[in-house]
Amino acid sequence: MTHPAKTVAAAPHLNRPAPTCEDTVGPYYPLPFLDSDRMDLTVVHPGLSIRPEGTPIELRGTVRDIHGALATGVLLEFWQADAAGRFRGPETLAEVDSHFEGFARCRVEGAFTLRTIKPGPVSAADGAMARAPHITLTIFSDGISRLVTQIFFADEVNEGDPVFDAVPAPRRDRLLAAPTGEVTDGAQVYAIAIQLAGEDETPFFDDLPDGVA
Repeated sequence: MTHPAKTVAAAPHLNRPAPTCEDTVGPYYPLPFLDSDRMDLTVVHPGLSIRPEGTPIELRGTVRDIHGALATGVLLEFWQADAAGRFRGPETLAEVDSHFEGFARCRVEGAFTLRTIKPGPVSAADGAMARAPHITLTIFSDGISRLVTQIFFADEVNEGDPVFDAVPAPRRDRLLAAPTGEVTDGAQVYAIAIQLAGEDETPFFDDLPDGVA
């Protein structure tokens, strides 16, 4: 028979959690290991309230094949500067917006939506505009090793940009994301259509004169 005194003394320990170590570390993972493909660059990470600087926008687009049908299984990669026109890289980490990655990636079934910050113009050493605000888009698809183009904004001054000016004037509008007049969750909406091939093909870098980059 259990002694009553021993039973009362032992009872408080039954619900006591096991002690943990005084110090715990990690594991710490970089964001690419935590997230799937990210298409919202207006947040640093789900659950964090900090936001990058700049004006949020939503870029909606379609990707179509040579026949005009929505292209499926297409991998898209987006790369852009922050709101001040600075690209993230090893030599610019002390200057760029630390809360903005500038890189997004997704696999789409014909259409995509990218929430991001509107990129600023890239300045030259003398302070003049070297590049108009733009987003670089890289496309991977079946039968295509890689296609690269750049998306400009119809409500910005694009003349004077070396890439935009290198495209024949009748085809430049194919690079323009146009404002739709909509606003979604505080972000102005832009729209663009990407054509992989055919009569209305989007201008890609392979089409540009040598020396234009």
